[in-house]
Amino acid sequence: PTDSTANRSSTDSVNTTPAPAPEQQKTVPVNVKPNISDLEKVGQTMSVTTFNGDIAKGQEAGEKWVGSPLTVALRFAGEGFDSKNKTVEVESLSGGEVFDKVLVSITEDGYLDDSLRGSMVILRMEEDNGLWKISSAKKVWRCWESRGHTAYNSEPCH
Repeated sequence: PTDSTANRSSTDSVNTTPAPAPEQQKTVPVNVKPNISDLEKVGQTMSVTTFNGDIAKGQEAGEKWVGSPLTVALRFAGEGFDSKNKTVEVESLSGGEVFDKVLVSITEDGYLDDSLRGSMVILRMEEDNGLWKISSAKKVWRCWESRGHTAYNSEPCH
């Protein structure tokens, strides 16, 4: 038998780090913030027509909720707690001192479900004369380990 190190020079290196186990390769760290723009591209489109009609009716009735992008977003996505955590993030898409376009993401994580771990609703909203309407809505979700994808996507969990 020949020594496999005999033909190596002293500057050659050998990688002795073991490859990660298959389950480690699939794991997505919880603290990695997903790219919202990428998720919008793959998200399931949600209809906003009827809800925007409800916003207009609310304005006619003098209801205050139609003047807040946060309240409109929560009413659309659901105000209740169906999961361990619910996070709402709002990013202004307007320039300067104007505040009339926003991107809202509502993330729920830790559902009491054997396959679905969490979901995210992504809303693009615009203000017009004191009224906030939804211009687009997308939904993505993530699965528990071994029940499908662990990163947000629109593929079903199993």
